[in-house]
Amino acid sequence: MKKLVADGSFVGEREIRYARRKKEKKNKRAWVISFLITLVLVASLILAIGKSNPNANGQSVRAAATHVVINEVYYDAPSGYAEPQCEWIELYNPTASDVDISGWMLSDDPVPNGQNEGVWTFPQGTTIPAKGYLLVVNDATYNGQFNSLFPGITPDFDTNSSNSIPDMTKKGSLNLGNSGDDVHLFDSSQTEVDAMWYGSGGDTGSQNAAPDVAAGHSLARYYDAEDTDNPSADFYDESSPTPRAQNSQTIPEMNLILIPVLAVMAVLFVKRRRD
Repeated sequence: MKKLVADGSFVGEREIRYARRKKEKKNKRAWVISFLITLVLVASLILAIGKSNPNANGQSVRAAATHVVINEVYYDAPSGYAEPQCEWIELYNPTASDVDISGWMLSDDPVPNGQNEGVWTFPQGTTIPAKGYLLVVNDATYNGQFNSLFPGITPDFDTNSSNSIPDMTKKGSLNLGNSGDDVHLFDSSQTEVDAMWYGSGGDTGSQNAAPDVAAGHSLARYYDAEDTDNPSADFYDESSPTPRAQNSQTIPEMNLILIPVLAVMAVLFVKRRRD
């Protein structure tokens, strides 16, 4: 059986099916090419963001850290909960290898001698596994308050020698200010590995400080360990703190990229369906 087509000639069913398959292949090829072009544009945009927004040290922003980082800081407990007892600091190892942090120190002073403020030292044999977290609470069992705030979470260390939680060696007083402070991580040779500051910034000052957050919130590093040495860009206000767990937000630039990409993909998909 033949059918009359637009130019007035007759075409058989076989020719019609062939033409239809040819058009479908063409549309599919065009869709694949559009998809690949979109991916290239996304990759280029990500690279452009990194190159066009250097931090104070001239480094590209949004580079995943290659070292242990201060990942989340909880410094302002809700009303009715004690401070500094409920304060905690979480470390994260973003690397593919375990990291031995024996003798490493946490301090709220740029000089970790414990004479001006406080310093906590990790005992020998302390290791953070690859892609793993380590949680230090000031006093994990004080009146059951940490457990009340974060049920089911067992800290790795605290500074209360009278409970069953492994102890940090404590020197001076590491109390995090509610309006601003600075937190430093040093290795066993007292070389600074990472630092963050917030609010008024403590000893570091307020420039590039992470925001001061409400009581019960934490300051969390954008996942996965994005590190620009600029806390205002690296940390966000986390209303639901996540001790010993992955932080919930990725960098804002990625969200701005993904939204138009998904929109483009949706348009291409609809167009293909119509064709």
